[in-house]
Amino acid sequence: MSAIGGDRMSTVPHEVARQVERTPDALAVLDPGAEITYRGLAARAGAVARALRDRGVRPGDVVGVALPRSADYVAAILGLWQAGAVFLPLDRSLPPERLRYQREQAGMSLLLDSLPHTGSGEGTGEPLTGDVRPEECAYVMFTSGSTGRPKAVRVSHASLHNCVRAVAELLAPGPADRYAANQTFSFDISLLEMFVPLSHGGATLVTSEALQADPGRLVGWLERHDVTVVHATPTAWRALLPHLTPGREALQAVCGGEVLTARLAAELARHAGRVWNFYGPTEVTVWCTAGLVDAAEPDPLPVGRPLAGYRVVVLDDDGERVPDGEQGEIHVGGRGVALGYGGAPELTAERFVEHPEHGRLYRTGDLGRLRPDGQLRFDGRRDRQVQLNGYRIELGEIEAVAQEHPLVELAAAHVVDGGLLLFVQGVQSGQGIQGGQSVQGTQGTQGTQGTQGGQGVQGVQSVQGTQGVRDTQGVQGAGTRSAQGGLTPRALRKHLAAHLPSYMIPSRIETRGAFPLTPTKKIDRVALLASANR
Repeated sequence: MSAIGGDRMSTVPHEVARQVERTPDALAVLDPGAEITYRGLAARAGAVARALRDRGVRPGDVVGVALPRSADYVAAILGLWQAGAVFLPLDRSLPPERLRYQREQAGMSLLLDSLPHTGSGEGTGEPLTGDVRPEECAYVMFTSGSTGRPKAVRVSHASLHNCVRAVAELLAPGPADRYAANQTFSFDISLLEMFVPLSHGGATLVTSEALQADPGRLVGWLERHDVTVVHATPTAWRALLPHLTPGREALQAVCGGEVLTARLAAELARHAGRVWNFYGPTEVTVWCTAGLVDAAEPDPLPVGRPLAGYRVVVLDDDGERVPDGEQGEIHVGGRGVALGYGGAPELTAERFVEHPEHGRLYRTGDLGRLRPDGQLRFDGRRDRQVQLNGYRIELGEIEAVAQEHPLVELAAAHVVDGGLLLFVQGVQSGQGIQGGQSVQGTQGTQGTQGTQGGQGVQGVQSVQGTQGVRDTQGVQGAGTRSAQGGLTPRALRKHLAAHLPSYMIPSRIETRGAFPLTPTKKIDRVALLASANR
């Protein structure tokens, strides 16, 4: 399954430079405190490039950027590219030790934590393209590090340009478009939020940290400025949904980074004219597949077809293509495949492989299958499959079934101490599930009732039983509904038992008022697991 297209010789700075020539006085970047035209953006980028060269930066050097969220951040990226440098985003909210590791692993040469003055605002005449070369590295992004140490993914200008062009073919940006730039800059989606509109004469709306902390204010600010495209993970969309104005046909809601459920897609469809489901690991330059979501389609939703310039194949453990409809590991080839991992040649050789038939491929570690209609279905991570009591269990399937319950917003399944543990967040930030109760026992026996803490997490409830027990009949304090109408563990276990075999029913269920999130607005499974009742 492949799609080929695009201009091999151009780069994102080339595209933005063309817009500077065409519409120099049009709005390019807006933040809560400033507006920058294309002319002004080019001038600020030129000042950054000059300052970096004055400080000894040469083409190929890695420049770390640790700036506050503002319109100037966009100028900083374009400026360091103009100087031929490699962009390394550094999230200032991360622990110092993690930042130190990222700087060392990426081979950072210089830190950019303030911007030079632009003087009169006029450029020197040097184009934004400067020392940019398509085959050279454009940026280093670190994987989330939810398992193991984060990896420094190196992506070329050619790969970034291909992805920007491919996404633009679907979203059809134009001068009237306003894209929200709301992702942390250390998340590769942010590059599309900025450079898809800027490559096509539109504007990017850079949100501040203060807006990000208040979903209501954030949505209000974006809607006042006529936002037309918002990228977000499903977890982030759930926080924004209560504040969105229904029926905004001009809005395109782009989902990715986590599994999109049919229920959430249907809710988004009531607020946006189009809902998209994208898929792609960091190692293949943001996204590699995409598709419009049919609000009437049930779970599991497909993640679409390959973007232009990508190849997607599903292979078995012997590297052979599996028949359509059968599960295998998703492999991605084409122009979006990254250069590799910085400072990790052995890992690069393991994950970026040369296939005799399909050429250079990235082994995603994701399971999936091609549907009869040619769309890709994502089935979860290979490392989310576990062997327990002789059974092969897909943890993502347990989560998906739990989230089908109308009172469950999020679910996360883990293996702890040889048993299945399911974390659950109720609808409306957990208000539908009552916390503070702990039930332990086995099927047909009386349990004990008490109180357990959750290491700083509010609204903790824990239920422990025997692996494979379908219900908690006979366990004290486990009625179908709480006094306030919320879901109880018995009701959730009954729901799971109606859809899953007994060996996939979690022996423990713990609820949280809100799941911890990573800076990229995905579930922080490490922090969640650390909060488990022991």
